[in-house]
Amino acid sequence: MQATIDQLRSIARLTEGHLDVLAETENAPSALKQQKRHIHDINIQLSAVKKQIGLLQEKKRKERKIYDKYYHSVVKRWAYKATGNKAKFAAKLENEGKRYIEVAQELHQANTTRNALRTLKTEALQARFNLEKMCTRRATAQREFDNLYDRIFSCPTPFTEVEKATRNVESALRAYNNAHARLKADEQVRNTLEEANKAIRYSCSCLENGRDALVYGFGGRVTAKMTERTALLSANRSITQARALVALAQHLSPEVVDLPAVDMTRGVEYIQEMREGAEKCKRLLSTQLRTARDEYRASKQQSEALAKVLDTARKQLREQRHRIFRHLADTRTPQEAPPPYT
Repeated sequence: MQATIDQLRSIARLTEGHLDVLAETENAPSALKQQKRHIHDINIQLSAVKKQIGLLQEKKRKERKIYDKYYHSVVKRWAYKATGNKAKFAAKLENEGKRYIEVAQELHQANTTRNALRTLKTEALQARFNLEKMCTRRATAQREFDNLYDRIFSCPTPFTEVEKATRNVESALRAYNNAHARLKADEQVRNTLEEANKAIRYSCSCLENGRDALVYGFGGRVTAKMTERTALLSANRSITQARALVALAQHLSPEVVDLPAVDMTRGVEYIQEMREGAEKCKRLLSTQLRTARDEYRASKQQSEALAKVLDTARKQLREQRHRIFRHLADTRTPQEAPPPYT
């Protein structure tokens, strides 16, 4: 008899350990599913930007070939000069140079976006790896728990209250998992828009600095020109990064909309118009970010409320199971049902 009691107590302790693991990892499967979708979206963005880089590299090669054809051609230079079109040749050469620089800038922006996406993917893969370990641990605990439970309840049982409590836990867990998945999605949208907001604000700051250099001519004309071009390049790079982040957020929430188009390739003389366009993007993004924060807070409140419901249901199930273990360890026969739970 004592050996039987000791065995049941041992099983009870093992069951408690498995239940603790299941409670700790209850949101891991839904979080892993969400993380895999996130990685899939990043891969789509990476494929698109890689294709864009390939096209821009080819375009850059062609533009450089055309530019070199004019720059290094003594015959063309002499022919234009001989016909009195020296200024026309200079304008043509300058135009080809600008086209080459524009393509080079586009390629640089695409490479910057690719690097940012690669960083996001590395972080996402690490998060997926951690979640996969949690899911493996959960599956092992669930399998061992089921085996232990089957050893005790391998045949139809009169313990209907345990079955009812189990169904309550399953129902509460489904509701909680759905709410938690929504919470994680809203959290990713919020975090992604936070990063996009930082990028767009930096872009506006760069354009502000470029405009000041254009207006006030800090450091002389040459220095001011260099400052303008550097600011424009940095602003373009940041706004491109912001657009990529917004595109990622759109895969998670249909409420996220594209940023307004801003032509950042028109040259420094249009820097004020670019600044106005970037400010418009910043205002729209700020509005979307506020909405995302509100939705995250609402999802968090709902998830916390359902977590309490789940915790209550789980405690009730544990109490029912404890009663079963105590009943089975009693001197009565296992077929006899325990007294009703009050």
